[in-house]
Amino acid sequence: MSLIVILPYVLIILGLTINITFGLCFGTSIKVLMIKSIFLIIGLTVCGVLISDILRASYINRKKSKEEEKQSSTFEAYIPPITDEELQSLTEEEEFHEINPADLYKKKQT
Repeated sequence: MSLIVILPYVLIILGLTINITFGLCFGTSIKVLMIKSIFLIIGLTVCGVLISDILRASYINRKKSKEEEKQSSTFEAYIPPITDEELQSLTEEEEFHEINPADLYKKKQT
């Protein structure tokens, strides 16, 4: 996230460095070089801010969608409690009772 915040500054510094380096290597006059630098600063600032805003919005949307995915994967089921009488009536063979999940959902709604 911190790279997104400093992206406009990085673009401006990189663009000005390249502009001044090539301008001095090819013998461009200082006046022309400074005018080109002014337009370059304005253009790179606008582009950097727009790209930074787009990347920030994309990051926030991706973060929200991951949180929604985590929250939507929960499942709640109602398991009815067993009474003491039912517990005493169970024998060793009847310890496991098969329950239909659809019945649990219907009981929870009522």
